[in-house]
Amino acid sequence: ACEWGMAEELGPVAYGQEDEPIFIGKEIARHKDYSEDTAMRIDHAVFNILDEARKKAFEILNEHRDQLVGLAEELIRKETLLDDDIKALFGFGAPKSAEA
Repeated sequence: ACEWGMAEELGPVAYGQEDEPIFIGKEIARHKDYSEDTAMRIDHAVFNILDEARKKAFEILNEHRDQLVGLAEELIRKETLLDDDIKALFGFGAPKSAEA
């Protein structure tokens, strides 16, 4: 959100300077060249990005829950699965060879 303008409410602006000399621990604290209000907006934007990503991850996991349970059961049964085993479990066939 600070470096790549990933939040609409902040716009395509980079916040914080990184041109200062580096010493132990300094890279943890970013130089703040913006107001407290902007810092709060950045915190809110970062929270929103992470919250949306978490929701999307849960949505994907729930959407494919049956496949994940099947994968877990197969792993318990076999302990090791190869690429072809996983493809078969998820219904992916062998790639079709290109015809000349």
